[in-house]
Amino acid sequence: MQQPGVATIYHVQRKGGRSLFLHRFTRSQSTLQIRESDTIRGLYGAEPRVESLTVLRNELYRRVETDVRDWVYEQRFVPRFLLSAAAFVVVYLFLSLVIRDPIPLVDELLIALVAGGGAFFLLGRRYEQSKGAAERRAELRSKIDSITFEESSFVHTLETVLHRFEERSPEALFEADDLAEELSAITEDHREEAVLFLEVLQQMLTGRSRKAVAEVRRRAPSARTVRTAERGDIDLPLAALAAYLERSLV
Repeated sequence: MQQPGVATIYHVQRKGGRSLFLHRFTRSQSTLQIRESDTIRGLYGAEPRVESLTVLRNELYRRVETDVRDWVYEQRFVPRFLLSAAAFVVVYLFLSLVIRDPIPLVDELLIALVAGGGAFFLLGRRYEQSKGAAERRAELRSKIDSITFEESSFVHTLETVLHRFEERSPEALFEADDLAEELSAITEDHREEAVLFLEVLQQMLTGRSRKAVAEVRRRAPSARTVRTAERGDIDLPLAALAAYLERSLV
């Protein structure tokens, strides 16, 4: 069962040995929801390689940088906009009233716009380097550095089922009743864990993959989905895992 204040990252090893990390820190500003008292844990079936963990850590670092930057920009947008507008007005009035040499109106506006845009950019960089942003960034990076992974029999079982999905053709994934029965047995013993895993998996699936989940649940494959899966443009085995998990939890 998911403990309060605990976020889980799942490591799932694909049949070819590729690592797949499933977590909720993919959306904009998702890392900002981490509180000081929260803990981030990792669960795996097959133990992830060190280089895979390094890739994950760097990915989460980039997410933190983006989220903190967007947070700062949102918090300081009004003063940033007003100061930039003031820079535009001051430069425009200076060129219009102080400098006696005749400057075309269009040139005055362009120079003032450049001044305003430059002020907007420089203020943004200054706010990114502010004490509040630095502290928030350091706090979130510390949470990432403290992530520890432990083995999970539940994740290991799901890996095994996923590998069997990967062995089948796209068309066969829509009629995988034997694997659906296996997942039903798994979710019966690990229902709470399955619900949490499915929530994270659903967040990771977007666009065509989300549409494929609905088609697998309805057992109604479209020719486009099958062709797209054959080209490797969507992860149909992962979508099938989500679809059959949803069905088993109903």
